[in-house]
Amino acid sequence: MSDLIDVLSKFSVHDLARMLAERIEADSQSTFKNRHDLGGGITLFKQKGSSRWHCRVHQPADGIYDYRQSTRKLDLRDATSEAHQIALMLKIKLSSGVALKKGITFKTIANEIVQFYLKRSKPIDTYYISLIKNHLLPYFGEQEIASINDRSVRLFWNKYCETHDAPGKSLANSIHIVLRRILLEAKEQALISSIPDMSNKVETKNIIKGECWEPNQIKTIFDKLTKWQSLSPTNTDRVIFNLYCRFLYLTGIRTGNEALGVRWDDLKTEKDYYLKVRKGKMEGTIKEGREMIISRSGQESKVIIEVMSPLAKIQGFEKISEAKAKAPSQCLFELKRPAEIWRSFADEMEVEGTLYWFRHTYITNEILRGEPLAHIAAQVGNSVKMIERHYSHATMRRIRTAELDRNKKDK
Repeated sequence: MSDLIDVLSKFSVHDLARMLAERIEADSQSTFKNRHDLGGGITLFKQKGSSRWHCRVHQPADGIYDYRQSTRKLDLRDATSEAHQIALMLKIKLSSGVALKKGITFKTIANEIVQFYLKRSKPIDTYYISLIKNHLLPYFGEQEIASINDRSVRLFWNKYCETHDAPGKSLANSIHIVLRRILLEAKEQALISSIPDMSNKVETKNIIKGECWEPNQIKTIFDKLTKWQSLSPTNTDRVIFNLYCRFLYLTGIRTGNEALGVRWDDLKTEKDYYLKVRKGKMEGTIKEGREMIISRSGQESKVIIEVMSPLAKIQGFEKISEAKAKAPSQCLFELKRPAEIWRSFADEMEVEGTLYWFRHTYITNEILRGEPLAHIAAQVGNSVKMIERHYSHATMRRIRTAELDRNKKDK
């Protein structure tokens, strides 16, 4: 304090008064630049760090109290026009008997971010949308966005761990990325003043990784299967094995008893086409006899065109319907020890992985397409918990690869 007094003593009273006046003027100019009173209870303002104008409408006589909304405009004139339109719409709603929301819900802002991801359409965006729909909306959906804080995030993870196993690090990080994106939008709209801290809110655990193939690897594998088949054209097992691998890849069914146990009469041709799974890991459990959809509304599908129709012809039938009618109890795949056949093929044609990787690849592809986890779980005979636990890492790896490929093409 004594140092400050020494400095100030070097200036005259006149100079100090002038400096104070300049400081007050500078502050008022700064405030004026970021805040404009439009009159009639309408004010424009900018959030710290934001380039867009927000409006505040406070008209108690009309029943409007401290209503805030982003104009989404950068230009002051555009923002002024938008602010008056917002105030007018509020009056119209009230005169029509429509109650103004006391607070904007998380769901409202989350749906805006879903639309943002749909429009942006990066490889990762379908995955982010699935996280919003499967995790964030069920918990935060109807909460007021302004009420979400550090404690809210911690309680979300507490609830998650009550119904799921502890998440993997990849899944937890992805959910935090999406949640932060939603809350940043809320801050941009002046609905919240700060972003909750996402760190140390949940204990993650290491996940045993289930491997899968990239799209270009899958193409190479089926090219090699076709070449391997052509090296021994009279070997029917190789023909059937090629179709067997396609069946695993297109349906996500488990290799072994589950796939080998499928018969012609397990194909249900009603409005949608289903395959009933009787054998395998789920035998004797509540999931025994699950129905896997292979064609919606009876439309032709790759499973029918690329697998089942060729199999019917190999077995001496013109059509699938004939196979169902004449050989209902006959299995689609008459193979012995497919795992040994795979090892022989993989060694000879230099292919990595196992038959189970077809299933991992199918599930990863479905997640990336944005299919609800409950639908995927029903199709493959898993629980939603298991899919979340084991496939988040594979999804992120595929997304990173897709992003790299996309960036290379853009250059």
